[in-house]
Amino acid sequence: MERSKHIAVLGGGSWGTALATLLANNGHRVMLWCYEKNVADEINLTHQNTSYLPGITLSANITATSDLQELAQSSELIVEVVPVTYLRSVLKKFAPFVTPSHRWLIASKGIENNTLLLPSQIIEQVCGAATMAVVAGPNFAKDLAQQVFTGSVIAGYDQEFVDELISLFSSSYAVFYPSFDFFGIQAASALKVLITLALGIAQGGECGENTRSYLLTVGMNEMARVVTAFGGQHITAYGLAGLGDLVLCAVGSQSRNLKAGALLGKGCTLVQVEQACGFLPEGINTAYSISQWAFEQGVSIPMCQLVVDVMQGRLTFESYFEKIVSQTVMDDFSLDVNYKALASKHVEQLGSQGEYTNF
Repeated sequence: MERSKHIAVLGGGSWGTALATLLANNGHRVMLWCYEKNVADEINLTHQNTSYLPGITLSANITATSDLQELAQSSELIVEVVPVTYLRSVLKKFAPFVTPSHRWLIASKGIENNTLLLPSQIIEQVCGAATMAVVAGPNFAKDLAQQVFTGSVIAGYDQEFVDELISLFSSSYAVFYPSFDFFGIQAASALKVLITLALGIAQGGECGENTRSYLLTVGMNEMARVVTAFGGQHITAYGLAGLGDLVLCAVGSQSRNLKAGALLGKGCTLVQVEQACGFLPEGINTAYSISQWAFEQGVSIPMCQLVVDVMQGRLTFESYFEKIVSQTVMDDFSLDVNYKALASKHVEQLGSQGEYTNF
């Protein structure tokens, strides 16, 4: 583990607080920026963040602030954990205090409405070019804060920076793997929240497990298309940031996007969803962004695109599902393996044994 360092975390929600807790448990001094001053005050006075991560006692190594200048001056490493919906507005206030020496680890997930930019692109546009990496994986904030074992991936083009981050974050209950697929990881993370919303719609529509499994597979197919369209590697969709995180949210009990989708599947409006959840989760905003992006790029992802129609009350779950089935074309998952030739070769090797086994 790296020797103790000062680290700044931009975003005091559940995920930001959980990452701050991981770093603090590793012996690092963490300054955590909270939008609400009362949240920062509570953390400093009681070592609790009851608004976003209740039931967790925070380390004394965490100091909270609502002052962006103080945060920027506390460390050259910024762990960015602001919801994409609010990221640009926060960065505009933060930008005057950012210097060329600041380096960023991005933990936000989503695509900005209208601009269709990923988190790293928003940061570069507002704060200027900088050394960046992104972290993603199957993590519920509360589980991580309670030291439940998990694995994640950290991706970036600067291998030394990625290695440094892995050393800072790694612990006995959290392992991190390196990747160079900087944009692919961000794209997979964005699609994960949207596919989870779609699976929630299916759950609310009370479809069977066979149907939900079919939709999960369709979602993975669409995720792989989007990852490659953003310049990422196809296989990234099936790693920790893609399949790993999606399975967690699809079967776990803590997913806010799954809950919101289930309400939509029951016929609730967005107003009713917001009332029930207390807010609209990131998958709602990502649905609009992805639908617009897919249309402009000519990428066919009907399951994800049609979520907007359900959100706006134009489709029930039944009609949504019918359209998915009629419009979906499954890509070949063979990764260019010629299975016909492989099968023929296998049969030849069996010779007269008269046996055939699954691959």
